[in-house]
Amino acid sequence: YNNIATVETGSVGTRYNFNKRWAIRANVNTGYRPPTLGALSYFYSAPYPGYTVDQIPASSAIAKYLGAGNMKGQYSRSYSIGFDATPVDDFHVTGNLYYIAINGRMGSTKSYTVDKNDSVLMEMLKNASLGSATSLSYYANLYNTQTFGGDFSADYTLHTQNLGQFRFAMGINFSDNEIRSEKSNLVNDYTKTMVLHAAPKNREQISVNWTRGRWSASVQELRYGSIIYMAAPTGPGSVPFKQNPGFITNLEVDYKILPRWTVGVGANNVGNKHPTRVPSAIANTQQGLAKYASYSPYGFSGGMYYVKTSLDF
Repeated sequence: YNNIATVETGSVGTRYNFNKRWAIRANVNTGYRPPTLGALSYFYSAPYPGYTVDQIPASSAIAKYLGAGNMKGQYSRSYSIGFDATPVDDFHVTGNLYYIAINGRMGSTKSYTVDKNDSVLMEMLKNASLGSATSLSYYANLYNTQTFGGDFSADYTLHTQNLGQFRFAMGINFSDNEIRSEKSNLVNDYTKTMVLHAAPKNREQISVNWTRGRWSASVQELRYGSIIYMAAPTGPGSVPFKQNPGFITNLEVDYKILPRWTVGVGANNVGNKHPTRVPSAIANTQQGLAKYASYSPYGFSGGMYYVKTSLDF
């Protein structure tokens, strides 16, 4: 990146095997993520009856007038420790604990209400064909954050003589984000909610895969923890709303017509699960357009049912 300082990153890892079945491991890493073209130049305009919300490019003259500085990359460091074990044949378990610190984490600023008495700003908006804008925001380096988390997984493969092969698996992931410091003049409760509560803190899954001859099938059950939804950065829509945990079931059945040709049928979210419905008091702030939250760990479109075919060559 010719407009970003040269950055060196590194990784050190180690693993110790007590025997062929048990091992521990640890890693220390540093990382760097430069601002993307989207972070520098992303723009959208959302018109509503009576007001318009605009996200302006961080590199624009308007953002600079509002106080935007030059965007920097995100620096991170992470530490992890875990184990890897096969206590008995065909049974495998792993577990990890980790800590991640990010400096200069990027995000969208709070919304600035356009001051109609600011002649300089109004002229700049007019020249950019944004004269109807009533609030503005842009991307910037807003936070220094830290994340504590861990994961655990296990799988067991059962071989039978007449019923085929079964693979049972389960996994648990959990994490907790915290803001170590922030640019208080650029953030508010809405922007901090996007960082801390827009994704679930925990996710669990169990699955069974079966194969026998030309047939195979899989069933997966997922659970996503709760999140906090805010419909808008300001006004009545900025009331926090808790989206309940969700259970999602995925299914698939496949058949090999030929050794290299497979057909199958399946469903993602077979129960047509939707996020918790948004209360009417919040939905009405968006002209009643939002029946469900606009963001969810499993989307808001419900189930997807499909037929597929594949050819390996």
